[in-house]
Amino acid sequence: MRTLTLLLIVTAALAVSACASVSEKRAPTEVDKDYVGAVESQARLSGVDVQWVNPPRRNRTTDEEG
Repeated sequence: MRTLTLLLIVTAALAVSACASVSEKRAPTEVDKDYVGAVESQARLSGVDVQWVNPPRRNRTTDEEG
């Protein structure tokens, strides 16, 4: 009985510590908002409606990954 209790405590401690150490990772790319804004602005001036199926993406810089 004591061994089972000890085993459950150790298992619970390992499970909790494993969950606490998982960090959220961000995607290495993001939507290029500057380019999207420029295209949509020009489209409005031309009377065109833009619907992005696959919006342009850009790589994140190292200072944005934090």
